[in-house]
Amino acid sequence: MNYAAYLANLKEQLLFAGFVAPAPSDGLTGQLGLALEREESWGRLIIALVGKPNIVEGAEQEGLVAAASDWVCSLPVRSYLILVFPFDRRVSEAESQAILRLRQDGAEEGWAVIPWTADLEVGLLDQHAGFPPVPTGVLRALTEVPEGATGKAVQRRATPRSARPGPLLALDALPVTRTILAATIAFYLWLLLMDRMDSLFDIIGWVLGGPDLDTLIRWGANSGALVLYEGQQWRLVTHILLHGGIWHLGFNMWALWQLGQYTEHVYGSRQMLIIYLVAGVSGGIASTAFRPDLVPSVGASGAIFGLFGALIYWGWTFKDRPLNWHGLWGPVAVNLMIGFFLPFIDNYAHVGGFLGGIVAGFLVGAPGERQEWKRWLLIGVGALLVLLVLGLLPLPRMAGPLNEKFWSTPVRKPPGMLSCNMSPPDAGYLWVAERVFVRTGSDNYG
Repeated sequence: MNYAAYLANLKEQLLFAGFVAPAPSDGLTGQLGLALEREESWGRLIIALVGKPNIVEGAEQEGLVAAASDWVCSLPVRSYLILVFPFDRRVSEAESQAILRLRQDGAEEGWAVIPWTADLEVGLLDQHAGFPPVPTGVLRALTEVPEGATGKAVQRRATPRSARPGPLLALDALPVTRTILAATIAFYLWLLLMDRMDSLFDIIGWVLGGPDLDTLIRWGANSGALVLYEGQQWRLVTHILLHGGIWHLGFNMWALWQLGQYTEHVYGSRQMLIIYLVAGVSGGIASTAFRPDLVPSVGASGAIFGLFGALIYWGWTFKDRPLNWHGLWGPVAVNLMIGFFLPFIDNYAHVGGFLGGIVAGFLVGAPGERQEWKRWLLIGVGALLVLLVLGLLPLPRMAGPLNEKFWSTPVRKPPGMLSCNMSPPDAGYLWVAERVFVRTGSDNYG
């Protein structure tokens, strides 16, 4: 990144917005790349940026904040200084929190130095909440990076970069979207290989078909019948990895690629994984609660809708931060249209995942609003979901043997492939109950 061009572009925009150049103290000479101020109704707002990007040494950060505090507290009017530490790479939560904790307040004297981090790779600010208010135009200008030295400002796109070297088990350094995508495709191919060992040369079957219904149910398809009658609550999460056909898999992986990378850049890798899993389980619960029948449901679209819900929460909470909606509406709009027109789409899973994603986005916290109480609340919700999936926190069970409950349902042969987080369009598939659910002695498929 051309830091000088970035500062020049920012200075031009702030001067146009009515800011003027102050005279910093001698302690800050040569340490600030930019400092501008503007008189507000409540006092003086100062926007200052450090002289170089990617300052990570704690002592250097503390020295800059201390020098800025000495300057601001000596000013004759009420003054609040926003000291921005820009980074041209993804800022970890630990780095951001360390900088935010350097804030200095002189409440009685009427001054404060408020450090921010600016993640210029994806255009994010980790900023304070509350007073003093910062104009929206200033916030947008702080995340604009010019192309080269031309001064033409463009929004940096949230495109992925290769993972940088880091600790082997550091989840924030793991490209979670790519990992989920690779694991889902690999699991699909493995099931397909097991299911079609006798027809490896059936190219059309491989392209258009998929694992048969028996295989999908055996390996974790969600089903209200199995969850509510047999207590197999682990299916609330395993169904996310399963897909009914190559087109189903391809469309969901395209949507995951579009939404997952953006969510990962906005929230962080660890937070994106939490959102994905919480949304997937929420979609499974909604599907089970509102359609407790024999029809199995598979697919990652509930979890993917959750990613969109989390992005909507982020965009709604931080209206001043730029969010590129153009690449996000496509997969969601297509999914919604398909859900309205095709009867075998599990829209309950979609809606449940979407709402779960909003809640998960609130709990993990968008950058700049990660309070301690939310972290503990997230731990509590996560523990409840783990207990639920493991069956240690049982859902209400349906009474009566499953085969007696549905014995009057006519037997039908299911079609050869499933689609889009749902299964065959007819809910009366006693074939499933006969082949998978009916107990013989103490044995039971699961």
